[in-house]
Formats: sequence, structure tokens, C-alpha cells
Amino acid sequence: MVIGVGELRKGITIEFDGEPYQVVEYNSHKMQQRAPVVKLRLRELRTGRTMDKTYNGYNVQLTLARVENRAAQYIYDEDNLRYFMDTK
Repeated sequence: MVIGVGELRKGITIEFDGEPYQVVEYNSHKMQQRAPVVKLRLRELRTGRTMDKTYNGYNVQLTLARVENRAAQYIYDEDNLRYFMDTK
């Protein structure tokens, strides 16, 4: 599903370069007779790293990422992998 900047909210998960990112901060401002500027701080869900992205213009389209949230219990670490157990 594709959304515009008017539908962006903090916590929404979008897809960027094929990876899921969560919107950590969102700031949009418009100066007189200019296109709006949208500044995003994104956190990659796989690695946890953050990055800043800036978009200009009215027709910015972003793709929602398909992410499923589940309650899980952390079990242990092994060789840079983390193991979780589904609580159901």
C-alpha cells in the first residue's frame, strides 16, 4: 500500500530500499509559495541503525512495509543470533 506524507505518523513502518524502517521522528514544514519539506528519522528494524531522510515536493509516495508484531519471550544468544519463543 502506498501512502502520502499527509498520512505519515510516528511509529508507522515503511519500506525503503527493500528493507523495513520505522518512523522515529517526522517533521513537515512549508514556507510561503514553496513545496513542503518532509524530514524523517528512520530506524531499520533488522539492524537497529537510524538514518535521516529528506523529501521535497507535494507528490511524495511511500510504501508501507508488511510487518507482523507478536509477543515473544527472549531465550538466549548464540553466535550473534538471538532466539525467541512464541508465547502461544
